[in-house]
Amino acid sequence: MARLLWFSIVLVTLHQAALAQPTFPVLPDEDYEVYSVVGNYFSRCDESSYVRQPNKLWLVHSQTEIQSGQNSWFKFNEMPKQLAWLFLEKKPFHKQADWWSFLASIDGSQFTRYELKKRLRFACQETLLWTNDKRAYYFGSENWAARGYEALRKDYPDFRSIIQFSKVAFSSDDTKAVCYYSEVSGSFSGEGFLVFLEKKDGKWGVMAKTSLWVS
Repeated sequence: MARLLWFSIVLVTLHQAALAQPTFPVLPDEDYEVYSVVGNYFSRCDESSYVRQPNKLWLVHSQTEIQSGQNSWFKFNEMPKQLAWLFLEKKPFHKQADWWSFLASIDGSQFTRYELKKRLRFACQETLLWTNDKRAYYFGSENWAARGYEALRKDYPDFRSIIQFSKVAFSSDDTKAVCYYSEVSGSFSGEGFLVFLEKKDGKWGVMAKTSLWVS
């Protein structure tokens, strides 16, 4: 009887702990399609430098990035000024009427947290989901000094980068999309991008990107 009571207490405790964990909506399938295109674009499979790159494992954040005061995200409410600074060419794509209308409609608050449940597959990169538990194990405040990137590379010899995507913003006609993408391979080695995509003949393709931060 005592064992049964103890077991019941354990179950209740675990259930309460699970409820205490924040939960997020599951990422829609249409976002995975865009992620595959963006991931293959940044894989640089065709470049000679990639062929010589021995490390081909990407750890993919299991939650989407959100726009906050702690990162260097694009501010859509300041779109004309920021785009003029990021794209210096004489006839940038974003000044086309359809693109301008779409970008002006984007509210940064729509880049909310979503949960990735599927493993992303790219043409020339291996991937594993990078969960919050794994991040805490290597980079938590109590573990950083003892583990960090040194332990991560030891446990994952093929490690190349930790990558993360935002929720994708789609145009109303589903022909344009924007998302944030970042990759970090060390304490002072990383970059974040805003990626612009267009759908032609039913297939997504990257038409432009701009760097938002570099470390």
